[in-house]
Amino acid sequence: MEEAPTILDSRVIALSDATSEQTPLHLVESFDLDESETVVSEPVPRAVSSEEALTDQDVVLRREERIRARGCAWIMTGVCAAGVIGLPLHMDPNPFMAFGLAVLLTLLFTSLWVIHRTRSPEGYTMRVYRFFGWTAALCSVPIQYVLGVFSPVPAVITLGISIFGGGTDRRHALLISAVAISGYFVCAMGVVLGVLPDLGLFPASAIPFSVQLFSAVTLPAFFCMTLWMARLSRHSMLDAIERSREAFRLAARREAQLYEAKQHLERALKASGAGRSGRFSGLMVGEYELDEVIGRGAMAEVYRGRHLDTGAAAAVKLMHASVASDPHALSRFEREGALAGRPYMPNVVQVYEAARTSDATPFIAMELLEGRDLAAILRDRGPLSVEEGILLARQVGLGLSSLHDVGILHRDIKPQNLFCRSEQGSTEPRWTILDFGVCRFENSDGTLTDRGVIGTPGYLAPEQTQGDETTPASDVFSFGAVLYRALTGQPPFSGKNFPEVIFAVAFREPTPPSVVYPELPEALDGVLLKALHKDPKERHASPLDLVRELENALT
Repeated sequence: MEEAPTILDSRVIALSDATSEQTPLHLVESFDLDESETVVSEPVPRAVSSEEALTDQDVVLRREERIRARGCAWIMTGVCAAGVIGLPLHMDPNPFMAFGLAVLLTLLFTSLWVIHRTRSPEGYTMRVYRFFGWTAALCSVPIQYVLGVFSPVPAVITLGISIFGGGTDRRHALLISAVAISGYFVCAMGVVLGVLPDLGLFPASAIPFSVQLFSAVTLPAFFCMTLWMARLSRHSMLDAIERSREAFRLAARREAQLYEAKQHLERALKASGAGRSGRFSGLMVGEYELDEVIGRGAMAEVYRGRHLDTGAAAAVKLMHASVASDPHALSRFEREGALAGRPYMPNVVQVYEAARTSDATPFIAMELLEGRDLAAILRDRGPLSVEEGILLARQVGLGLSSLHDVGILHRDIKPQNLFCRSEQGSTEPRWTILDFGVCRFENSDGTLTDRGVIGTPGYLAPEQTQGDETTPASDVFSFGAVLYRALTGQPPFSGKNFPEVIFAVAFREPTPPSVVYPELPEALDGVLLKALHKDPKERHASPLDLVRELENALT
């Protein structure tokens, strides 16, 4: 088997937030979402919930079985009704005929009851299936004896075996069919050998003995073949459903990857200039001497910088003069710069300096990291292993908790903002949280919009889609969505356009991760789905609580 690509890469990336796009050149291997993705828009209207797109296998099988049982009940109702009407017309009144009528009426009323119960999916249960099957099997023996073991009744037995023999309840399906088959064989052989009196409506006396014996042996054999075909048909259906579900999972994953790739391509086409000199190259900005451009976007460009005294490398981001007068863009830029001077926080990008140049151009100097972001890793190699996912969760959970401890809500946790840095002499990747362009400081009144949607479609929390107040639980939701994406290969919420994604986040329940990606242990389902709960109060109390539950689920 080909070895999976390592999660590390030695390529260099300049840190960027949502105000800067990156180009896929030799120095840059990560993309940040621009204004079209880290959105600030009006909240979506409230609506009713919709059904899940991926139907559960048991639901499909139960629905198909209900339809077959209902059809069988209608046929048996017709056959029993014909027997109840015709039997008194063709047989003399006697206890034997009365017994036959009683059995026919029992099966008739049972069939009518089944027709009533199968009007809706909720009415059809395993108890209905078992009661109907056992009643039909037990009634078939006296009915065929009253009407005649070589009458048309065996045709109805074949129909019953094809219906009940393919049931979901394998044990009862086999037992019900076995009782019907053995009942016919014993009854038929009893009549053929003279052990039972031939009192049926269709007497066997008119048929040669050799033909009777042949029929008594071959008909049960055909019944057994019918049972075998019913089970084979069921297995084929299960296989077809599983294949269709796998195709659905693959299509959903490919659609999500295509959607992300389209966004990356659009940004790559718009961005240019990385690896070349810029208008600030060779100049001093704050305490940093700038070299070549390593990232350029619609709102800012990022330079490789060197600290004048220490020689330490840094990524220096300067805002374009054309957008510096935009209050919204300036607010985003200043929010990220607000981290400057704060104490070191693990797994959070360090901001060294945030100020303005001599010509009043805003700039931010921050860490220059080597590696790739999570979006690039997932795009190239697919889902992370469970071990890699737990490592990601531990480090990002620690970083997020550190931010929450000092009153900072990130509000835009997504794969593009989680960076996997490679370090000399270390075999273990180190994850770092980037981009604080839409962050919010608790106890601060400043927001980018008034009751607007702030975040990235597919990863923002339901309360963010309504423009409601964000809390640490909002970051927990986004954190859970990223882990879901990293472990399954597709986001928990997706759609063909922005409104569809927002609607899915607000109103649809995500498919359990182990259903999307069967290689995942089911123990992770409850933990990730709790993080993605619509109600913030029902989520984990903190990112570290989510990490602890993930680890406990695997022990």
